[in-house]
Amino acid sequence: MPYVLLFLIALGYAPFLYLHFELMWSQPQYQYFPFVIGALAWLAYSRTSPNPQPPAPSSKLTLLGIGVSWLVLAAATFMFSPWLAMLSLILLFGVGIWHVSRTHTITNPWGLWLISFLLLPLPLGLDRKLVQALQGMSSRVSSYMLDALGVMHSMEGNVLRSVNKEFFVDEACSGIISVMSIIACALIYSVWKNRPLVHLLLSVVIATLWAMALNIARITLIAVFYIQWGIDLSAGWQHETLGLVLFLAAFCGVVGTDFLLAECLAPIDWRTLSESPTRLVRWFNWLVGAGRELRGASQDGE
Repeated sequence: MPYVLLFLIALGYAPFLYLHFELMWSQPQYQYFPFVIGALAWLAYSRTSPNPQPPAPSSKLTLLGIGVSWLVLAAATFMFSPWLAMLSLILLFGVGIWHVSRTHTITNPWGLWLISFLLLPLPLGLDRKLVQALQGMSSRVSSYMLDALGVMHSMEGNVLRSVNKEFFVDEACSGIISVMSIIACALIYSVWKNRPLVHLLLSVVIATLWAMALNIARITLIAVFYIQWGIDLSAGWQHETLGLVLFLAAFCGVVGTDFLLAECLAPIDWRTLSESPTRLVRWFNWLVGAGRELRGASQDGE
């Protein structure tokens, strides 16, 4: 019976999901989504195990969540909105996690739910506004870098001009492309390491900064190599190789930052203090602990 229900749910969502993923694939900044689906499936499978304890009683919250997801799906059908259909499926996925946790042990279940939101683009054109803002910021900072290096150039909007060539930042070096993919990597990595919510959110913010640094370096290197030595890194395998190398460098920065945050945000072991913990210590442990044991008692997630 559960498999029949899953088949019917998949059949109902399939047309909208096809349109949703087709639209995402048409936009380079969202072409990371197959990796997200694969990571989500692997984490969900590897972190779910049968619970020997008797199942918890059913909750009205489950029925409420199902009802809300169906209402959103009905709105998606009425408005013919694949985006709303994807939101409905994500809400239903959260309800499914809640329901399965009654009979199975799921490690960091709500981290899995957060990952699913990577499949939902920003609404109301906010993604385009973010693209434009990041492109402009990348262009300006790259121009400052080239000025500091003494490289002759001019920057007009998102167009970098040299003596005999123009580089379009929005085509070859869009700031949002690496930002979105590195944010996805940072979020998935934090969930894989079972980081608390505060740690996870800080990792995403810092990953955005790493991605911005990546794009500024990419724009600057393309201009320097072409203007100084006549080597064009803006297209072909040279551009792909440069992007891959810088992406790996940014991801290494994300991982290094994660280890630094793990040390800075480790709960304070008040047993090592000479007196009982203050309210500030208790608040800090509550904020960064998120259910983890005190450092020294457990190293899970470290």
